[in-house]
This record gives sequence, structure tokens and C-alpha cells, in this order.
Amino acid sequence: MALKINQLDEQSVTGILDGVITFQVTASEDGVTARISNWTCTLAGRAMCSVSGMRSSAYEVLARYREDQKQSLNSQELSVV
Repeated sequence: MALKINQLDEQSVTGILDGVITFQVTASEDGVTARISNWTCTLAGRAMCSVSGMRSSAYEVLARYREDQKQSLNSQELSVV
């Protein structure tokens, strides 16, 4: 996973994944929401107030994004067979 973090603070993280896909992770009262391309994920109940917490949440949602992409590709392969 090629990840470049361009901006990181207590409320948000922005960067580039794999050199071409922009991502944004933002904290709110409801939790942490990530937007990567046309994919969105919310980690409900996460109250972030530190840079390290936001970095950790960013890595978690990026892992979820990768897993969803892998499952999507596997589903496409199964439907072709």
C-alpha cells in the first residue's frame, strides 16, 4: 500500500493512496468518516481529539477499503466463471 499523507491534525487526514487515489478522513461528533474515491465508511462512536488517533483511524479505514476492494474483485471473478 503506497500511502502519502499530505495533511494530518486532530480533526482530519488527507492524502493520496497508490499515487492516484485521494482520500480524506474527518472527525465529527458522530464518529470518523472516510472518503476514498467513491467509497465512504464511517466508524461510529469514535471521538478523535489527537493526531495519533486520527492517524490510527486513517490506517483502519484504509485497511477496510482494501478489504472491500479485494472482496469486490473476488465477487466479479466468481460471477465471470
